[in-house]
Amino acid sequence: MGMIKLPEESISFFADNYNEIFQSGELAEGKWNESVADWAVNYTASPYALAVNSNGSGLFALLRILKQYRSKKRIILQSNTMYGVRTIAISSGLELCGYVDCGLDYLMPTYQQVEEFISYLDNPSECVFLITHIGGWVNPDIERIAELCRSHGVSLIEDCAHSLGSTLDGKHTGLFGDAGVYSLYATKTVPVGEGGIVVTKDEELHQMAKKFVIYDRFEQQLDVGINLRMSELNALLTYSVITKTDSIIANKYEIAEKYNIKARNKNTCRIKA
Repeated sequence: MGMIKLPEESISFFADNYNEIFQSGELAEGKWNESVADWAVNYTASPYALAVNSNGSGLFALLRILKQYRSKKRIILQSNTMYGVRTIAISSGLELCGYVDCGLDYLMPTYQQVEEFISYLDNPSECVFLITHIGGWVNPDIERIAELCRSHGVSLIEDCAHSLGSTLDGKHTGLFGDAGVYSLYATKTVPVGEGGIVVTKDEELHQMAKKFVIYDRFEQQLDVGINLRMSELNALLTYSVITKTDSIIANKYEIAEKYNIKARNKNTCRIKA
């Protein structure tokens, strides 16, 4: 991907610290991975966070864990989401049992649409609903959808690829359901290039995810897992950028407003003509 500009402060911070990684020899599983997780905990008020090498890998880990250890068999997606979400869902081993329709106002499922879909399910407690927050917006019905899922035993996983920094009534995405995953891909809200952050309130799920992404080679209690960790260089770059999240988002609002002004002026000229 080209044309993605990082904040100068982030570039300088990375330049000042990367040599320490080479000198220490901690090219993986070092302090910068922990720094990313700690930042996410402090920024989102999530009890637990984990740095991974992509949004997709974080979602895959959560879905595979739910299948293996919480008896989930099927997965529900929303109709408006990227193709990669579908491939992740199927790769996890869960059976894709359908798509929830999306409303036109926000291009995301409404509470009524989710309720209707779940009402047709046999054994909804065997299901995971992977919901996607679209375009930086928080699904406005997410609180009610989360409660609906809980009442039916449906595990709710939030795809927060576009919504790092987005909140609803002061609550960050990823914290409404069982867990959520942010993306740090080059085109996302806060661009690093690659990377993801898993957030959850579920301590057991967090601990299993931490083991899963290093194939639990130390305690050897999980029988599923794969290497999905973030390298230390990537973690340092990630930390360098995410600490500027608020200013990055504010800058995007400024750019968006310039487009809004141009669009309004253009429409005004047409009306006068």
